[in-house]
Amino acid sequence: MCSQFADNFWDPEFNSVNGYEVLMKRSKDGREMCKEYEDFLKQRSKAERSYAENLINLARKAGGKDEIGTLKGSWVALVEQTENIGLKHMDMCNQLLDEARKVEEFREKQRENKRKPIETIKASQANKKDWHNKVVQSKKAYESRCKEKDTSEEAHSKNKLIAPPKELEKLQQRCDKAKLAYETAENTYKSFIENLEEARQQWEQEMVKFCATMQHMEEERIKFLRGHLWTFTNMCSLQCVHDDQVYENVRSILEDCDEMQDIDTFVIRKGSSKRRPACIVFEDYYKNKSNNGSPSSSLNGGHQGGLHARRLPQLPDRTPSVSSEGAYACVDDLSTRF
Repeated sequence: MCSQFADNFWDPEFNSVNGYEVLMKRSKDGREMCKEYEDFLKQRSKAERSYAENLINLARKAGGKDEIGTLKGSWVALVEQTENIGLKHMDMCNQLLDEARKVEEFREKQRENKRKPIETIKASQANKKDWHNKVVQSKKAYESRCKEKDTSEEAHSKNKLIAPPKELEKLQQRCDKAKLAYETAENTYKSFIENLEEARQQWEQEMVKFCATMQHMEEERIKFLRGHLWTFTNMCSLQCVHDDQVYENVRSILEDCDEMQDIDTFVIRKGSSKRRPACIVFEDYYKNKSNNGSPSSSLNGGHQGGLHARRLPQLPDRTPSVSSEGAYACVDDLSTRF
C-alpha cells in the first residue's frame, strides 16, 4: 500500500499551513503538466498536418508521366503510396487533436472537482486562525486580570491592620472588582479555548478529507496521463508500421522492375526502323560526264539539280589529245590520290 497524504502533510506549529501549501503546489504543477501535454499534442498535430500536406502535394505534383514499362509501374506505385502516407498522417493529425481535447476536458474537470474542497479547507483554516487569535488576546487579558487581582489582594492584606476603615473599604472594593474581572477573563479565556479546540478538530477533519481528495485526484491524474501517453505512443508506432507496410508494398513492385523488359517495351513502342542509311561514295565527275553526258550525284538522290536545276555550260576541252583509255587512267590516278 502506498503512502497516504493524510499521514504526511502536517506541521507541529499550530497555525502552519505548510502541508496545505505543498499539496496545492503539487496540484498546480499537475495542472501545468496536463497543459504542457495538451500543448505538446497540438504542436505534434500541427507538425503531422504540415508533413501530411507536403507529402500529398509532393505526390500530386510528381512528374515522370512519360516513363514506360515496369519502371513506370514502380514509380506510379511510389507516388500513390506517398500520397497514401500523407493521408494517413492527416488522420493522425486529427486523432492528436482529439487527444488534446480529452486532456483539456480532464484538466478542467479536475479544476472543478477540487474547487469545493479547497474552499472548505481555506474556510476551516481561517476559522481556526481567528479563534487562535482570540485565545491569544483572551489569555493576555486573563493574565493581566490575574496580576491585577494579585496586586489588589496583596495591597489589602498589607493594609488591613493599619489602614483607616474607609481606605480599607476601598481596598476591599478594589479586590472585589479585580476578582470579578479575573473571573470574567478566566471564563472568556476558557470559552475561547473550547471554541478553538472545536475549530481545530473541525480543521483537522477537513484537512484529512482534503488530503484524501488531493491524493485521489493526483492518482487519477497520473493514471490518466500514463494511459494517454501510452495511447500516443501506440498511435506513433502504428503509423510507423503503416509506413513500413506501404514501403514494403513499393519494394514488392520494384522487384518486378526489369530493365531488359523495359528496353524491349521502349523498342517496340518507339523504334523507328531497322534499316540504316547507306554510305555515300565518291562519284567521279568526269566519269559520269563521259557516261551520261552530264554530272549527277547521289547527294541529291540521283536528280540533276532537282526540279529547278539549270544546264551548266560545258568547260572547253584543253586537255592534250590522248586516247580515251589514257584519259580514264588519269581519272583513276586522281581517284587514287583522293
